[in-house]
Amino acid sequence: MINYIYLTLCFMLPNIAWQILNKNKIKNTQHATRHIVWTVIFWIYCSLAAYEAGIGTVWDIISYKEIVGGINLTPLSVNPRFTQILNIYMFVPFGFLLPHIWQRFRNPLRVLLTGFGFSLLIEALQLFNHRISDIDDLIMNTIGTCIGYLIWAFLWLIFLRKRKTSAEFSKNEPIIYILLGILGVFFLFN
Repeated sequence: MINYIYLTLCFMLPNIAWQILNKNKIKNTQHATRHIVWTVIFWIYCSLAAYEAGIGTVWDIISYKEIVGGINLTPLSVNPRFTQILNIYMFVPFGFLLPHIWQRFRNPLRVLLTGFGFSLLIEALQLFNHRISDIDDLIMNTIGTCIGYLIWAFLWLIFLRKRKTSAEFSKNEPIIYILLGILGVFFLFN
């Protein structure tokens, strides 16, 4: 539990700094507080995904003194496993939160590509801590992102359509949060 809290702080620290530096750029101040609360939820989710996936850090490189991770590039080479179901489940919130928080990410292709990119980043960083980067994980995480988006779209059609626009700091805000958070974990988490 302490490791997760520490990793979350490492993920949040660069994002908080970025928000403070860009606080004057928020487009809709009426929804600013709600937006910040939802972005903190997004940070907590992303840090949990990074923690559960076990991404490598600069400290792993120093302790192993080499980059020796395995790569499985054969899709669906193993019979369906429980971990594949967990990978789908782990990325459902990602596909839901992106369009819920950011209006620009209500495009299914943009959500799919962002989920794929986040998963690819996680898989690439697993090479630094001697884990196996698996194409199945990438596929399952992307499927989870799609399912999350479909859940959001369904709920949007039924309940949320009347909701007003949200506040945003930047048009690529979630991508900035992911990159800054992962860099924070990569360099600060030990």
